[in-house]
Amino acid sequence: MRWATAAGAGVVGALTLCAACSQAQRPSLPSPLPTDVPYAYHLQTESGGDGALLEGTLALQDGCLVVLRSYEGLDDDLPPVVPVLPIAVTTWDGTTLTINGESAAVGELISVGGGYRPETGDWFVPDGCPALDESPDGANYFGVGIYG
Repeated sequence: MRWATAAGAGVVGALTLCAACSQAQRPSLPSPLPTDVPYAYHLQTESGGDGALLEGTLALQDGCLVVLRSYEGLDDDLPPVVPVLPIAVTTWDGTTLTINGESAAVGELISVGGGYRPETGDWFVPDGCPALDESPDGANYFGVGIYG
């Protein structure tokens, strides 16, 4: 497990984070922060995020949750993208990821809002996750926002 320092997300067959989702109060961070989870996370607790969309299949590769993307007409494999999830609204039960009350199991489609980041902030990244691709146009980390 490692903490990344640099800045950087899914309809789940469907998990969807959206502006229409409501949240009665600002979520709080778990204490202590988990270090035994297979997903990268950030510490955001306030609503907001970038306007990009990450869609693909949720997969567990080498102990890291990733999103596998594919596009019609594109023959080349795309590298997996690591969604960096808002820990304040995220849980994992070993097979199912829940973000802001919406759930998706490994193998299901996921669509989340946020933004690609060539750098990360204070993000926790499990050891099994791929290295950060620091090229501006090839970022493989996607910071998922909190919407609602």
